[in-house]
Amino acid sequence: MFALALRYLNGWAMAAADGARKETPEWPPHPDRVFMALAAAWFETDQDAAEGAALRWLETQAPPSINASGCEFRRTVVSYVPVNDARLGRKVPDSYEVSKLRDAGLALLPEHRSRQARSFPVAIPHDPCMHLIWPAADAGEHRTALERLVGKLTHVGHSASFVQAWIEDVPPTPTLMPTEGVGPHRLRVPVPGRLDALEHTCNRTALIAHADLLAARQAAKGKERARLQQDLDARFPEGPPVSVRPTPARWMGYAKPAPAAGTTVP
Repeated sequence: MFALALRYLNGWAMAAADGARKETPEWPPHPDRVFMALAAAWFETDQDAAEGAALRWLETQAPPSINASGCEFRRTVVSYVPVNDARLGRKVPDSYEVSKLRDAGLALLPEHRSRQARSFPVAIPHDPCMHLIWPAADAGEHRTALERLVGKLTHVGHSASFVQAWIEDVPPTPTLMPTEGVGPHRLRVPVPGRLDALEHTCNRTALIAHADLLAARQAAKGKERARLQQDLDARFPEGPPVSVRPTPARWMGYAKPAPAAGTTVP
């Protein structure tokens, strides 16, 4: 048996069950969301080979059972926040001084960025700890790498949704089990090849290479600047590379475990 335990350190989980609409909180966290959080921790910490192999092993396992308490949903309200945009969000006379300030990073200041509506759906579980349980799995040679990797996990869902994670040998009894066909709950689960698919859609290597070339070109002058511009045009003829939002890998039905044989409900 192998289990991954999560403790939500703030006492709440911030994640959206309805994608970009962000109107409905998600609880329990979908197994694929947890897998993507582990993958993000791996991508951001030098991509250790053993940890990558452990993730590829994990994605081949059957959908896990889940132990999670009930929860309450916080009322979702709309907030207006500055967008992540380096351009000036309002018209400013393009004088020499303003131009210099813009080049120096003026456009990054909040007062020069437009506000957009954003929602932050939150679930407040009755118990901040939950478990993903693989009853038939044996981590074996991957256990040490998985322990290192889960120690790097900082959040699941929104970046403010802090968690502590560890490997659990004696997990509690599942409250939700994967079931074939239609179940009361539909949760996203990882599938073989998920890690490679996430790396492809993130396009991280190309994004970093483009940013490095762009920064070098902006700092260079004369012939060196022209040469770097040629490199940019040659390597990225279609413009800056993009990072695509991951799509669900697989949906799985989940239901409460069947009552033990011989028990009666009064």
